[in-house]
Amino acid sequence: MRTALVSFLTATTLTACSQPLPVLATHQQILGGAADHEHPQVVALFGRSASGPGQNCSAFVVSPHVLVTAAHCVSPDIVGPDPFFKIFLGSDSTDPIQAGQLENYVPIAETHFDSEFQRTAPTQGHDIAVAITANALSIPPLPMLRTALDPASLGQPLRIVGYGQTVESDPDSIGVRYQVLTTVSGLDGDHLTDDRSGSTFCHGDSGGAEIMTVDGVETAVGVVSRRQRVASDSICGGSGWGTRVDRYADAFIAPFVEAADPAPLAAGAGDAGDAASPASAGCSAVPSSGRRAQASWPLLLIAGLHRAALTRRRSRRQPA
Repeated sequence: MRTALVSFLTATTLTACSQPLPVLATHQQILGGAADHEHPQVVALFGRSASGPGQNCSAFVVSPHVLVTAAHCVSPDIVGPDPFFKIFLGSDSTDPIQAGQLENYVPIAETHFDSEFQRTAPTQGHDIAVAITANALSIPPLPMLRTALDPASLGQPLRIVGYGQTVESDPDSIGVRYQVLTTVSGLDGDHLTDDRSGSTFCHGDSGGAEIMTVDGVETAVGVVSRRQRVASDSICGGSGWGTRVDRYADAFIAPFVEAADPAPLAAGAGDAGDAASPASAGCSAVPSSGRRAQASWPLLLIAGLHRAALTRRRSRRQPA
C-alpha cells in the first residue's frame, strides 16, 4: 500500500489518522498497551489513491462482509480521488511471514461514510463508515452496542484495539495490533472520550474498536476517531474521542449488514440477536458516498513491495 507500500499512506490529519506504517501508512496508534491476540475482529485497513496520499487505519468486523471504520479513513477528500482499499488480517504487518501471506490481504469492494461527516468540522461528529468485502470473512464478528450507552459508563473500563503507533516518537512503531485498557471519561450525543493518562490511541488506530464488557459480553461501543489537543499536548496527547456505536448501529450500519449478510448481526448487549431493520429516521440513515474498489489488487506485487520495504527498513537500522 502507499506508493510502494511505504509511501502509500502518509496522510496527516488531526483525526486519529496520519503517519506512515511500517509498510503501510498511519492514523492513530495504541500507546502504553500490549500486543493483542484476542481480537482478530480488529484488522488493519489500507487505502490507496493513484493521485492522493493514501491512508492507513484500523477497522473491525461486524458481519461476514461488513466492517466498521472511521469516515476519515475512507473519504476521498483525505485518502485521494477514486480510492481503493484492502484489509490486513494478520496481527503484525511488520512480520515478514505474515506480510508475505497473500491470504492475509482481502480486497474491499466498496466503502460508504456518513453523509454528514465533514473533514473541516471534526467536532461535529459523524466520523463513521463501513467497508464491504467482496468475499465473506470467517472471522467471528464483534457485537455492537445497539441500545443507548448508559451514563453509568463514565469511569468504567474501556479497551481500545488498533494498529497505530506504540511509541509516540517512533513512526516506525505502527502496524502491529495492540490493545490498551483505559476508562471512559466523557459522553456527549455523538462521542465518548477516554482519559488522557498516556494509555490511549495514536496515529494508525483510527477506525479501531473501543470495547466495553456489557452484560458479560465484549461489545464495540465506540470507533476510534480523533484526539482533542491543546498547544502544549504532544502529537498523540490530549483526550481521545471515539464515535459512539449506539448512535449509528441501527440508523447507519445495519442497512448495509442487511444487504450484504441477511443473517443476524452478532448479538450484543440489549440485542436479542435478530437481524436489524433499517432505520427510517436519523441523519445517518442514508450513506453519502459509496466507493467501489477495483476488483482485486496485484497481491503478489503488494506482498513483494511489503517485504522489500521491511528489508530496507532493517538495513537502515544496521550499524554502519
